[in-house]
Amino acid sequence: GIAGGGGLAEFVAFAGTSVAFAAIAAWLVAVHAPYAAGSGIPEVKTVLSGVLMRGALSGPTLVIKVVGLALAVSSGLNMGKEGPFVHLAACLADLLARGMPAVAGDEVAVAEVVACACAAGVAVAFAAPIGGVLFAFEEAASFFPIHQVWRCFFCATLAALALKTLNPFFNGKLVMFEVTSAFKWHRFEILLFVMLGIMGGAIGSLFVHLNVKWTHYRLRTPRIKNHPVREVLVLVFITILVSYFVPLGQLNNTELLAGLFKSCASPHNNESTHSFLCHASAHSFISVMVYTAVSKFILSVVTFGVRVPAGLFVPSLTIGAVLGRLVGVVVRHWSLVYPNFFLFRECDASSNCVEPSMYAIIGAASVLGGVTQVSVSIAVIIFELTGGVTHLIPVMSALLFSKFTCGFFGARSIYDTHINIKRYPFLDKSTRIHDTTLAAHIMRASPVVIPAAGFTIGDIERLLEDTTFYGFPVVNNELEMLLVGNIVRPELTVAIEKAREERGVTALNEVTFSVPYTTSFSEESVRGATSALSLVGSMAREDSIDEISGPTPEPSPPSDPEKRHRIRPSLSSYNFRHELASTSLDFCSYLDSFVPTVSMSTPLDKVHAFFSHMGIRSCMVTSRGRLEGIISKKDLIAYIDNMEDLPKKYFL
Repeated sequence: GIAGGGGLAEFVAFAGTSVAFAAIAAWLVAVHAPYAAGSGIPEVKTVLSGVLMRGALSGPTLVIKVVGLALAVSSGLNMGKEGPFVHLAACLADLLARGMPAVAGDEVAVAEVVACACAAGVAVAFAAPIGGVLFAFEEAASFFPIHQVWRCFFCATLAALALKTLNPFFNGKLVMFEVTSAFKWHRFEILLFVMLGIMGGAIGSLFVHLNVKWTHYRLRTPRIKNHPVREVLVLVFITILVSYFVPLGQLNNTELLAGLFKSCASPHNNESTHSFLCHASAHSFISVMVYTAVSKFILSVVTFGVRVPAGLFVPSLTIGAVLGRLVGVVVRHWSLVYPNFFLFRECDASSNCVEPSMYAIIGAASVLGGVTQVSVSIAVIIFELTGGVTHLIPVMSALLFSKFTCGFFGARSIYDTHINIKRYPFLDKSTRIHDTTLAAHIMRASPVVIPAAGFTIGDIERLLEDTTFYGFPVVNNELEMLLVGNIVRPELTVAIEKAREERGVTALNEVTFSVPYTTSFSEESVRGATSALSLVGSMAREDSIDEISGPTPEPSPPSDPEKRHRIRPSLSSYNFRHELASTSLDFCSYLDSFVPTVSMSTPLDKVHAFFSHMGIRSCMVTSRGRLEGIISKKDLIAYIDNMEDLPKKYFL
């Protein structure tokens, strides 16, 4: 982190080292692993919602994120390392899960392992295992069944035990910012805690608003967008100039938080910080604290979103802690100057009425809650961070009003806003839809289908060659078009390969799907159907983020008669080929007969609720059992955003 205070030679050496570290980190991310940029929490949330993002949790992303994060933190950028730990844990879990035969083929199981890794990542980052479980439930995972709780708790516990064994803080404890003195707060201070919560919510809402504005400006400005390394270098140099010559600016965020969270009566590891926070003149203290808070706020706004691994947890905590400590010192001075004021009558005359370090803790929680829109898990994380119990109720009160304030301003989570900016296919459950459009106007009509009888191995192979669709609806025949089920491309490929290896079939062998009845569920079953069953269906049909971001595939059959014949062979040719085929192959075991369906008259708000609550990737549109079209999550998001299609992600 930034630590200066020497002569010109020391400043030049420090600046040169910081710029070199930042340049290497930015180059590694830009060239080798674009998904390693940022905190990675938006990517993890999108993956856990049922979207396959190739490269987001890959091995190169893991390696580049580890190296880039170490370099970026060492460069002195106003960022944190704790948020990216969630992404690192998710990458490692995904790689391990896909290497385990018992889990590799089950996308639901892989997603559950990744969700457990999120809890472990927070547990390691903040030494907060319980907070990690709550964070995975509250923020990371869109789908969180009851049995997942104890699994996340198990992973977080193991992570905490490993952290205890490694002893990263060199004190033999899991508490990062230990609070040694027992805080005694008074009833009148609840009003001040509420005020801090409102202030934290307002600052968090302003932060999200300004960061979105700056990110849009970055994307619209070619000289910034097309030169990510140059942008990082400029930010590092500005950060050094702003922070190097200021007393508190010489500390990194973690060291500054440790000082702000300690009372003046407690021992400090940094005597200069203790001397300034406890013995500086009023004018010097107020000016430095205001400057530190404003400068760190602006630097955090422009830093979050650059293409280096960077988190937001600790910078948000630092901004709130600085402002909270400032408010606490002002209130304490007020109580000393006017001890007979009616608010301070319950104070013990033999002790200090107000503890500024407690206000620092509450301010830190309030700002972080305002930025991330997370409340319950932050309260527990703060409790585990500091090891203090007496300040839990004040923190909960401040977080409550911070959440209210963000709702009043209409602010969203910083992670949800960046999901929208990056155009990830993520549907927010809290979105309100007032459009009266029906499903019939959103669907892609005339989908390419496979009949339950009549296609041969050769027909299916040509179908796979001539189209790029991930899944194919299976109907009873091409005249009635009654929906039987859905089969995805990988399953078709595996079925054909196994049939050729085990039975020695040829291209003329007929393929059938002998389903005695059709099992489907509609939007009316959202309340009663089990979420696990719906997620199995959704995961089996997921397609990649690149296909989602690309142009919408043409759903109708090719206009070329010859090519159309190859995709949908005429019924008159079935008998001839059936005579040539010695056996028929039943691919029923590869068919997904639990198909999400909606009717053509389903309104848009019901379709949105169907997708967001059930976690599905696509659904069929039927009319009295007849297949009329398909709605994918891409189609729904594109229509809601009033766009023709989703653009490519901004950093690819």
